[in-house]
Amino acid sequence: MNCYVVETGVGLVMVDPGWPADVAWQALRDGITRAGLDLADVAGVVVSHAHTDHHGLAVQVREVSGCWVGIHRADADLLDQLRDGRAVESRNETWPAECGVPEMERAALRLNPAYARRISVLEPDYRLDATDVARLTGGRIEALWTPGHTPGHLCLRVPGDRVVLTGDHVLPRITPTIGTYSSDGHDALTEYLRSLTEVAVWARDADVEVLPGHEYRFRDLPARVEAMRRHHEARLAEIEAILVEADAAATVWQVARRLTWSRSWEETTGQRRRLALAETLAHLVLLRAQRRVRVRPGTPVQWSPEPGHRHSG
Repeated sequence: MNCYVVETGVGLVMVDPGWPADVAWQALRDGITRAGLDLADVAGVVVSHAHTDHHGLAVQVREVSGCWVGIHRADADLLDQLRDGRAVESRNETWPAECGVPEMERAALRLNPAYARRISVLEPDYRLDATDVARLTGGRIEALWTPGHTPGHLCLRVPGDRVVLTGDHVLPRITPTIGTYSSDGHDALTEYLRSLTEVAVWARDADVEVLPGHEYRFRDLPARVEAMRRHHEARLAEIEAILVEADAAATVWQVARRLTWSRSWEETTGQRRRLALAETLAHLVLLRAQRRVRVRPGTPVQWSPEPGHRHSG
């Protein structure tokens, strides 16, 4: 997990302070010291998205420095939902049944409500739109709304330094999880692919340095964006082929267990399996939007190819 600090006209602005653990807190303090800076001088924290490995230490940074903390309003709403508990209950009860998860497998996929509340304690000072970031940082940092990995994900750029901070939107080696927990919800993957294109254009040229939320710095953002688009196109084709070859309509569970994952399905356990199901569903929702598959509502929801449409890959 990477944290960045930008010197602005209104003071130091930190981006994604990191995971809420003692070892991470110590690493953050040590890193600030090695940079010749003081944690007490942080004027603001911008959170790229509402995952605890990115925002988890924002509360502690605010306690030390008195800084403001901002996150996109859509992700602030996401934190509200996790604290409320009803979304967690649906994710634990309704969603696995709709996906066709066998009864004996469901306990391992549960999201602990107490844990969900613990990782969503952040109450931001600012519920941001992308344009608010420039205002809060004296114009030093600009933001682009890039939904997909989360509803309110933000990418940032520092034009004077020719760098772009991509959070989990674009990573140098792996692809972020794009998932959904509703078969009739919004199309997160279409949003993600659209905002991938937008961030490549927004970065302006291939030679800007890309600072991701994980892994390592890199250049040629347009090339990396194109590689990630090809990854999703291949995954869509793979899902479509599975449905065409099936003897009957299939559930999300039945499709997911036949897909190619970085680990075998047997090794993709617990929360990894839950994320795999959410990602499979997001791809199915996009295929339905493209009229390449059809859905039969129920418990479980059933997916099949559109009549007359055959996979050509």
